[in-house]
Amino acid sequence: MIQGAPLSRQVAVEASRLGLKVIDIKEVPIVISFLITTRSKIKKEEEAVRRFLKGYVASIHYYLTHRNESILIIGKHVTVADPSILESMYNTLAVQLGPWPAPNGEALQAMLDAATVVDKQAMKLKPLDLFELRLLDELKAGGFIMDLYAEKVNL
Repeated sequence: MIQGAPLSRQVAVEASRLGLKVIDIKEVPIVISFLITTRSKIKKEEEAVRRFLKGYVASIHYYLTHRNESILIIGKHVTVADPSILESMYNTLAVQLGPWPAPNGEALQAMLDAATVVDKQAMKLKPLDLFELRLLDELKAGGFIMDLYAEKVNL
């Protein structure tokens, strides 16, 4: 039986160190996460969605600006004895996070390209048409994100 999984550079190094065979292939942008709801839910409960997004953006800020505390939190939820692995997990996510959690158009296009193998209708979709970015744009334009990162990041 052969098993495989995409790995970040840091995790691949650790996997090699543990004796696993790692195949180095061209890096493909992937969607690591996104928030999902319906447009009707956003319309019906816009203020709740806005508050949720503020909390989500604030949690990203906390993660990126409180490294040690974030590593301790990861350690509470992952049974790993080696602190360097927890740090690697933190670093893997930290390099993928940005102050403004907008979808990566290139990664979304790669996902749609893969979906066309199963459903040719996916060819008709445009990546950013799948997302409602208005509320995130409002947070950015209103200074919420800039205020969080005041002297930390240049947006």
